[in-house]
Amino acid sequence: MKNETQIKLLFTAFIIGMLTFVIVAALSLSAKADDWSYLDSTFRAMEQRTSGGMFDGKCRTFVITKDLQLPKIGKDNKTKTFVIENLTVKGGGLIASATDWNDLHNYQTNRTFILRNINIYSADVGMWIQGSHRSTFATVSFWSCRVGGKFELCLEGYAEQLQEHQCRDTGVYVGISRLAGSTESNSQSNNFRINGFRSYGAGNSIALIYHGVSGGLVTNLTNEGGGCRIFLLVNSNGGRFMKDFRASQFHIECANKESVIKIIGGGYANYYFSDIFPQVGNYLIDAEGSGFTVNVSNLFYQPYNTGWSVPYIKFAHKSAPNGDIWWNIVDCVTLDNIRTYYDPAYWKTGNGYNMPNPFSSGQQTNNRGSNRLCEIPYILK
Repeated sequence: MKNETQIKLLFTAFIIGMLTFVIVAALSLSAKADDWSYLDSTFRAMEQRTSGGMFDGKCRTFVITKDLQLPKIGKDNKTKTFVIENLTVKGGGLIASATDWNDLHNYQTNRTFILRNINIYSADVGMWIQGSHRSTFATVSFWSCRVGGKFELCLEGYAEQLQEHQCRDTGVYVGISRLAGSTESNSQSNNFRINGFRSYGAGNSIALIYHGVSGGLVTNLTNEGGGCRIFLLVNSNGGRFMKDFRASQFHIECANKESVIKIIGGGYANYYFSDIFPQVGNYLIDAEGSGFTVNVSNLFYQPYNTGWSVPYIKFAHKSAPNGDIWWNIVDCVTLDNIRTYYDPAYWKTGNGYNMPNPFSSGQQTNNRGSNRLCEIPYILK
């Protein structure tokens, strides 16, 4: 009798446990559905207003099961501003899509986003903006996404304090669109500026990509965590539309598998990299292509803390021996301030890489001849 009572009690407890699990699961799914529906209805209401709208998430975490469509510009084609702030989203991304180039360029660039204090977790693409004008993205973090952020045809965009944490493929992409009708000349994110970018790399990823952007500017970059395959990729894709790119204030706190900076250049562009503080040995800049100039200045430390054979900071130049990648190196310290960058020890060799031919001693002007390397050493200042 006693055993029978115990069995009944255990069975009753099991049934209660199963019912509790089902109720909790149902409530969880309901909460997820409610979170998505609530945000979706909010964004749809914002786009119906004459001049846009504002939504404050009040630092709440919204758990969703699919991507959310951010407010769009409709057939009225009015200029609108959408302010969204203090929001954490888990399980899906915030997507501001367009259908084709006509929609991207002639409609969606009439929207301005002000997105502040946003955290996005575990999405395929955390934030995807296709078309905007004079938008601001402030204190936005992407956590464990495949791609953190994508910004396409975001004209005169400005971002500050972006972070990518262990994104598997790409941290942040700024560049052209692949929508029907888009080309490298008509869908550039021109003059997109970032002040404050931090990557906690996932090892095989690219933290930050600028692709075909005319007038890109990035300041205050921090490269840490597990490192990346490439920290910053600047890709003109061999085109002539990328004219000028500048990045400065680098803090390099980890080793990257290929390089800190990779340039795939062309089209007679100028690339400027300055104020570089590397704490770990790396290939600093890997330049590949033709028809452009790499300007490097104020590299003010040579680290001594890796297993590399000296020197610890090197460059990589992939062009024909007399090819037209040009290097201007100004005020960059070398190991013990003894060598200069004319020393082949600072250059990668093999597999198509070589040292660019240096200028003759005392020569200061680019003569468009065989000389591709000009250096004004730090030690001579």
